[in-house]
Amino acid sequence: MVETDEFMSENDISTIRGLMSVPLWPRLDGLFFQYGEQELIIATRVAVANGLRGNMSKNDVSGPGPDCLVPGESTRVVSVHSSQLPIMKNRWGIYWLALADYSSDFADISATTCYDILATFGGQGQRWIDGQWRTMKTNDVFLGRPGQAAGQRGRPNHRWHQAIVLYYPEHRAAFLSQVPAAGIVHAEAEPLRSAIQGLHREFVGPASGDVMDAWLTLIDAQARRLIGDPGPPLRLTGLWQQVEADLARAWTMADLAGLANMSEHHLWLLCRQEALTSPMHYVTRLRMNRAVGLLDGDHTIDHVARMVGYEDAFAFSKAFKRHRGMSPAHYRSTK
Repeated sequence: MVETDEFMSENDISTIRGLMSVPLWPRLDGLFFQYGEQELIIATRVAVANGLRGNMSKNDVSGPGPDCLVPGESTRVVSVHSSQLPIMKNRWGIYWLALADYSSDFADISATTCYDILATFGGQGQRWIDGQWRTMKTNDVFLGRPGQAAGQRGRPNHRWHQAIVLYYPEHRAAFLSQVPAAGIVHAEAEPLRSAIQGLHREFVGPASGDVMDAWLTLIDAQARRLIGDPGPPLRLTGLWQQVEADLARAWTMADLAGLANMSEHHLWLLCRQEALTSPMHYVTRLRMNRAVGLLDGDHTIDHVARMVGYEDAFAFSKAFKRHRGMSPAHYRSTK
């Protein structure tokens, strides 16, 4: 059963059920010409208000639990909403936080009612931007603005991993309205993903207010940095660019410290400050991000392993499963 709130009537629900009752994929290219702004607003409000609490098919909006949104055959979204954690709105002006793993048959329509920061941390999909479909790949970031007609869809044979932060317009308009409309920009998405994951784990686990507030501080800082508020310059950016250019190398802590021109201890402290992890774990993160993209192609798993610095497929598979929650073969089978 769809639960209503102050912005949804029974007529709204009937409209969205009608929109979702036939497959979206063949119609999505022309959707913004077939339906008006009001239907788009209804669609996104129903999806946000109800999809967060369960499964969403193209025929209904319902389901078993608070942390699963399924608009495609195998899509999964874990999320925290400000109605569940009021400090998100009261202190940070954040409406919704999510990590999405979209399947290739995913398709969504919406009219942006918040400031939406969408950061791709793996795979690829498409976003409706300025009247055309634009492909978003790993480390592509987009800022959606209130009132924009928008849509997202998967791409055949690809999954799409997205970190999502939605801000209430009235809380962040003073800053976000001044950010230039640059379309898709390229920026490191992994720190935002890690921070949202940390908050979600704390929220469904110990739920310490102080710890969740600390995670929200990091999420807000990382989101703002992605779309034009860089804060202090990151001293290790040059180091990670060199590592990314040669991920097949067997990197050691001594190698990294030498390139950064600092002691191993200083490097460890600085990396913890800037990336919230240790230098060698960050190297693994870079390797896994690259591996996700390579697995979307035609490379063998053994070849991918060597390209990202592992001696064999077994060692790579163990690391990939530890980092992504599934084996490379399983990941590839779910594309």
